[in-house]
Amino acid sequence: MSRGGIAAFVEDLLLNRRSRMIAATADNVAAMRATIELRAAQPGASLPRSEFVAELHHRLSEELS
Repeated sequence: MSRGGIAAFVEDLLLNRRSRMIAATADNVAAMRATIELRAAQPGASLPRSEFVAELHHRLSEELS
């Protein structure tokens, strides 16, 4: 993965965006794992996104009506 590829992957993941497709070569797997661990360590990372909760509430309300 190029330096730009690493930066894009980190930025996407830390900003809760879908990351770009990148090759998972032996050289960049460690960087990808570290990025994932950083994201998981952020406060509130284990909480569902508000958009997900709103959509789930909407779908459940429709089904139960």
